[in-house]
Amino acid sequence: MKQILTAVVIILGLTVPASAQPANPFAIASYGNFKKMMHTGITDGVVNLREALDLPHVYGVGAIAHGTGEITVVDGRVWLDYGADGPGNAEESIPADAKAVLLVRAQVEEWLSVKVPEDMGSQELHVFILAQAEAHGLDTGKPFPFLLEGEFYDVDWHVVNGKRTASEDHVKHFGIYNKAKGHRDQTGGTVLGFYSASSQGVYTHPGESWHLHIVFAKEDMAGHLDRATVKQGTVLKLPASRD
Repeated sequence: MKQILTAVVIILGLTVPASAQPANPFAIASYGNFKKMMHTGITDGVVNLREALDLPHVYGVGAIAHGTGEITVVDGRVWLDYGADGPGNAEESIPADAKAVLLVRAQVEEWLSVKVPEDMGSQELHVFILAQAEAHGLDTGKPFPFLLEGEFYDVDWHVVNGKRTASEDHVKHFGIYNKAKGHRDQTGGTVLGFYSASSQGVYTHPGESWHLHIVFAKEDMAGHLDRATVKQGTVLKLPASRD
């Protein structure tokens, strides 16, 4: 009898802490490695896009195989923006054989919203996002996705176009692909970002913790966000806890 009671106590002792932990409000997966790609110059596809994105409430950013364009996914809606003809004219259907050389995705069923209290540049915005993430129970030592929905000023963005900037022997010094660049003095839109200080150089640029893409509200295009000022009243969305 004493042995049975001991076993019950041990089982309870193991299960209570696990059940007390808050449920993960999102699931992140990534494919490819930016730092390795820069070092080797190899930009072959590493995952089939249809298979990787065949999930409910999926969000993602990345680059198409061979650097031919950018991938942006917001709640299952896809923008594949190829840079050969300049930024814009995004495709919203995924070809059966389309692959990504880099991709990070998350599944988020529910978001919580916080208004940005004043106009913010990139540095101020990063501080604000991390402070709000911590205030709402996210572990900022681990990667997490976020959204910004509203108005933006002085927006610089780009789409890679598949054209090499230098010979493969010098890739790590000069980059891999040229960029078709765009600028907007002011625009409405949605920014999807991923924060990951713990794995810099995997799906963020080496030495950076942020990877952001922008979808333009009234134009059929999306791409990698390089810089923007976020207008006061824009809504920051963070994954909501399920506990």
